[in-house]
Amino acid sequence: MRAQTRIVNWRTHDRVHLPDRMSDRRRLSFSAATKACCALVTALALAGCSEEPPRPQRPDPAVLNPPSVGVVDTPAAGSVVGPILHVAGWVADESGVAWVRLYADDQIIEHIPLSVPRPDVEKEFPLFTKPGALHGWHATIDFGDQVGYTHISAEALDGRGALTRFAQLSVKIRP
Repeated sequence: MRAQTRIVNWRTHDRVHLPDRMSDRRRLSFSAATKACCALVTALALAGCSEEPPRPQRPDPAVLNPPSVGVVDTPAAGSVVGPILHVAGWVADESGVAWVRLYADDQIIEHIPLSVPRPDVEKEFPLFTKPGALHGWHATIDFGDQVGYTHISAEALDGRGALTRFAQLSVKIRP
């Protein structure tokens, strides 16, 4: 299964979906697409689904909960990047990780689900991982016309509801 790439505009937080590659002859007719869309909306409403990530639960202070471990693989700290930036890394926790929250200059810019298998992380941190679990994440951020140094940080929500800031770096955005 191929992961879908999302591009998020950093200032407006609008999601920009990449154009599809379907030809016109493979597209559904308007009425068929309307029916399919209505069926999907109804199914999601009945299932109680939403796009909002799970809210952090207050951790139980009686349970020992070591912090999550993780890294931002790209971009490298101190690198000079373009206004559209691909950010990727991994995170692991013994209780699992629900999502990664990405910040730019201390403003939340995206909640990212774990979507990439990382056998190297399972091998390096056997106490923090479960076999077959997803540990990698990635996002594409559009910084628009912002130029100069930007501080990027990543935070993980673990399975017990604790938030851990696991990575921080600065990059320079060129025009």
